Amino acid sequence: MMLRRADNRSGFTLIELSIYIGVMGFVLIALIGFFLFLTQHRVKNQVIVDVEQQGAQAMQLILQTIRNADAINSPVPAASATSTSVDVFDVANDPTIFSLSGGVIQMTEAGGSAVDLTSSNVTASELRFENVARTGTEDFLKVEFTVTHPEAGVSSVYNYQRTFYGSAAVREP
Repeated sequence: MMLRRADNRSGFTLIELSIYIGVMGFVLIALIGFFLFLTQHRVKNQVIVDVEQQGAQAMQLILQTIRNADAINSPVPAASATSTSVDVFDVANDPTIFSLSGGVIQMTEAGGSAVDLTSSNVTASELRFENVARTGTEDFLKVEFTVTHPEAGVSSVYNYQRTFYGSAAVREP
């Protein structure tokens, strides 16, 4: 009598396992690439938002202070400067000075301590005030500055810069 071997083996062949591992490896590589792409764009968007918000807030405060001022001390009409001094309504805050120091836009009221209007996350540069008023008219200032978000040692994807422009006239009393 001859012995018969049972041929009901279950399992996977080596080829089936190789195909499975190859497909799963491809899926994992695609998922890792997708998550790296999302992370890179999230950081880039945070950099852009940081520059935009800080620049807009600094510009808004500068322009609002100029509009509510009694007079512009400097720059004089038809001149430009890297800082401005304004007489504000509240004499306890006279003069209010906006300037650039160490890459930070600052505001100083009544000779007190300077208050940073931008954070250390960004670098402000090229702050310029131009008084375009004609002699005998209300002061009118054009304001311009650049805000940059530099990332040292990181790809240029995270570098972003924007120049902000604004203008304001002193309101008549």
